[in-house]
Amino acid sequence: MSKISSAELEHCKELAMPPGCLFEVSSRFISEEQTARLLATYALGQSISLIPLSTADDTVKWAKLKWWSEELSADGSAPERHPVLRAMHHSGARQQLDNNLLLRLVADAVAQIDAFPVADSHDLIERMANISETDILLESALSEVAISDALLQPMSKAMGIYSLVGLLLNDYPNKTQLLPLDWLAEFQVRAGALQVQPPIPELIGMIARLAGQGTAAFQTGFDSEGGKQLPQTPKHLRLRWSLESRCLARIAKNAEHYFSRKSAYGLSDVWFAWRFCRRRPI
Repeated sequence: MSKISSAELEHCKELAMPPGCLFEVSSRFISEEQTARLLATYALGQSISLIPLSTADDTVKWAKLKWWSEELSADGSAPERHPVLRAMHHSGARQQLDNNLLLRLVADAVAQIDAFPVADSHDLIERMANISETDILLESALSEVAISDALLQPMSKAMGIYSLVGLLLNDYPNKTQLLPLDWLAEFQVRAGALQVQPPIPELIGMIARLAGQGTAAFQTGFDSEGGKQLPQTPKHLRLRWSLESRCLARIAKNAEHYFSRKSAYGLSDVWFAWRFCRRRPI
């Protein structure tokens, strides 16, 4: 393992560690080595997962995903042609992650092309949970810890909802196609009507409901049979879950407030993370 170059580091930070994001908070409480591996892995996930949601033509999306598939299937000793892949290699993350696991990122992205809108909210949450399951498996593999299905399922659902809430809050005028058709019918609103600024009450209500469902899913995971595995779960993953659950609980109470914020995380979250780590050293 060699040191990540400053150019690779900055590229990864731009993708996966914008100021005030969750990882910007949680990374303060883990080692530099852990941070480098996670940052490179998160940046890889962002590089691939955002392709289906871009405004590019589908032929361009398919070409990009094909390129990533070929790169992730290549011999690990082959020269890397992308700064994120070089960061993966130099941090040691690439050596710890099986190619088949990395290729799940591409498979998840392929499944999202032309997948929206979704007719049923349960299908939407399941689709987002599948993507988050890959995230959990990648992070746990970096720590060489296996996550039981009893814990993986509720946490994948909770993280999937968290991801969806984040996408909508950060760019709802361009992401209303993610909302399920049954909710549009229930709230008696067209997707186009949700794109106006400031956000209308119907959209605020949908976000609050999603956040509440995510909070409940996290609690189910914490309290479930799988929750007994938490002490053996990678500690950074536990911190991440606690911060995401805390964030969703606040959004559920006052969703409107978070449309106008550049970041959902602040000094109170740093203090929360510090106390969390003092109770459970990382």
